[in-house]
Formats: sequence, C-alpha cells, structure tokens
Amino acid sequence: MKLMLIVALGCLIASPALAQAPIQNKPKVTVAPDKNKLDSQSDLSEEEQMRLQKLQDRRQKAQETESNVIKKQSDTNSTIIQNMK
Repeated sequence: MKLMLIVALGCLIASPALAQAPIQNKPKVTVAPDKNKLDSQSDLSEEEQMRLQKLQDRRQKAQETESNVIKKQSDTNSTIIQNMK
C-alpha cells in the first residue's frame, strides 16, 4: 500500500486514501477579459504603486531622522568626553 505524504501548516500527514485517489484533470476554462475590469485593475495597481511610493518615502525620512539623532548623540558623547579630559 502506498502512502502519500502531505505537508499542511508545517505538519506532515500520511494519508493512504490520497495515495489511492485518482488524479482528476481539471477542465480548462477560457474567459474573455472584460476591458472595464482590466482598466479598474490597472487603476488599482496605480493607486497601490502611489501608496507604496508614499510608504517608501516615509520610511526613508524616518531612517534619515534616526541617523541624524544617532549622529547628534555620538557628537554629544564625544564632546562630553573631550570636556572631561
């Protein structure tokens, strides 16, 4: 008897029933694309691209601010150490 192993959500499951189940070919379905639907998907894609660009700009600004704060802290620490000498 063959055992078929299935990985589901990180768990390994042995199923003898699946090993005996016939493989069914799914029929191919062709659907004519709806131009309005494609246009709305393109618009959504453009909106998502703009949103992604805004998020990237915000992330870059936050990284610049963080870098400036760290630099300022380092300069302050150096000044304090120099003053202590």
